[in-house]
Amino acid sequence: MSYLPENCRDKRPNKPWTDEDRLSQTSNELLNNIIPQDPNKPYDMSYIIKNIADRNEFYEIMPSYAKNIITGFAEVEGRVIGVVANQP
Repeated sequence: MSYLPENCRDKRPNKPWTDEDRLSQTSNELLNNIIPQDPNKPYDMSYIIKNIADRNEFYEIMPSYAKNIITGFAEVEGRVIGVVANQP
């Protein structure tokens, strides 16, 4: 639960962030080619989210509830973001 502050009146402090947390060149090339040219072919949005997030960490909330929607928390450049994505 490190994505949330300790109580509702506090802000969660940003984590220290370094260039090692960025994507590697290989990951960037994979992300550039993951969405197929044919719009009828599926691809995995959770793979994209994990490759964008710092340290490839993503906390998905209720993964079994709705298989076509991905919701959760991740960090980008040390800041917490909420993610809502449609799984094609």
